[in-house]
Amino acid sequence: MPVDKRFMRLLRAGDIIVYLARPEDGPVNPQKEWRGKVLRVWVDVPRLLDHVGVESLEPSEEGLTELVYSQQIVRKESGQTEENEPVLPSPLEPPPSLSF
Repeated sequence: MPVDKRFMRLLRAGDIIVYLARPEDGPVNPQKEWRGKVLRVWVDVPRLLDHVGVESLEPSEEGLTELVYSQQIVRKESGQTEENEPVLPSPLEPPPSLSF
């Protein structure tokens, strides 16, 4: 079951997630759970699906990076995410306008 928007907004760099391979990638074992360390989070970016950049923690693929979409994420394994942490905007988003 895919994670919700709230879950994605609480993810931070350094969190460890568990995810499934995309069906389009033709995995030999589609139910195999992969582990990765979150490097960056993209949420609510116009014209993009919510996703994260991860560094693989699998023994045979350590150090490789890939994009993982919210639909692939099974759960968060560990990390420092706190519910009261601020959500940082993506660098792709324009900065908010200041009004005085």
